[in-house]
Amino acid sequence: MSARAEIKAHWPLLIATAWGCGVGVTGLPFYSLSSFVRAFEVEMAWDRGAITASLLTLTIGMMIGGPIVGRLVDRFGARRVALLSIPLFSVGLLLPLLAQGAAWTLWAAYFFMALIGIGTSPITYTRLLMPRFMAARGLALGITLAGTGMAALLMPPFLAVVMGAYGLVGGYVALALLALSPWFYVLMVARDHDDAATSKAAPERAPSAEPGDINLRHFWTIGLTFFFVSLGLAGVIVHLVPMMLDAGLTARGAAFVASAVGVGVVLARVIIGWLIDHFHAPFVAAVVFVVAGGGCLLLGFGGPGVAIVAAVLIGIAIGAEIDLIAYLVSRYFPPPRYAGIYGWQFGFFAIGAGLSPLLIQAFRSPDGHYALSLSLCAVASVLAAIALLTLGRYRY
Repeated sequence: MSARAEIKAHWPLLIATAWGCGVGVTGLPFYSLSSFVRAFEVEMAWDRGAITASLLTLTIGMMIGGPIVGRLVDRFGARRVALLSIPLFSVGLLLPLLAQGAAWTLWAAYFFMALIGIGTSPITYTRLLMPRFMAARGLALGITLAGTGMAALLMPPFLAVVMGAYGLVGGYVALALLALSPWFYVLMVARDHDDAATSKAAPERAPSAEPGDINLRHFWTIGLTFFFVSLGLAGVIVHLVPMMLDAGLTARGAAFVASAVGVGVVLARVIIGWLIDHFHAPFVAAVVFVVAGGGCLLLGFGGPGVAIVAAVLIGIAIGAEIDLIAYLVSRYFPPPRYAGIYGWQFGFFAIGAGLSPLLIQAFRSPDGHYALSLSLCAVASVLAAIALLTLGRYRY
């Protein structure tokens, strides 16, 4: 089946998976935290580092839950896991409202939010695509994961309006309602297919390999690469609104800059998805990460005047990361092991994303400037680009 025919036949599923990812655990908590930082500073008197540390506990929950949910998806099917996880995640989004007193209560809320909501992550939704898309796999992944790009684009201005009217409580209640929204559509549209369809459709270019063969060099190269790139870039998103406020922008101006990340994410998901269907994915990824490093330097040394351009460049890399992890796992590891291995790779990515805000805060200068932090982020992006070039040809 041609790429065009695959997209035409399965476009309702693409809507379901994109919608699910957009309001799932990798969309709403990550792209909303920056909007809550100032409110927690004012209402709870917590410092910025303590608040952003909640992203670390969120990603620790993802890292613990990722391999587990991957095995469950491989065994019981992605649809069942998603339908159970969507309402659990919605409840989890209300847990930060219970945080009182010490900041560790917020950390615990985000940890359990991730643990009970990890079934709404791309581990689950991308698994639905694998048996259906071969020629257009990269594009299908890009469309699906563009859902999180829409969250990056829309969450900052959306929460600026909601929280302006209803405060911190209104913000989290709105997120919980959004998280529930795809349940019925996923129930009606998503269907699990036999993994044999993927195995039979494997490209002829792949060299022979045993069905359960796991190449440890590929496993650790991909895992550590995306750990370091998320370590360098994810925290920039969390600090972006406070960074712009410190630079003198209004709350709406800072939200506008933060939403520019979403523009980059959405563009990257679709365009890079198409590119990796036509060019070697590690090469495409290397170019993207070098560009993101340039965006970090531009943000660190160019000032608010170029912040929107820098945010778009960084958003392009953020948009490419999860898409690329999914595609690389599908090309370097056996199809029946996809979700389990992706769960581990997603965990490496998630823990880097969790540590990133803390490291950026740690290297922030005493006068509040982020130049050193952003320079180190640029270095991490370039090193990740170099590492991916060592992967070699696809195996599946």
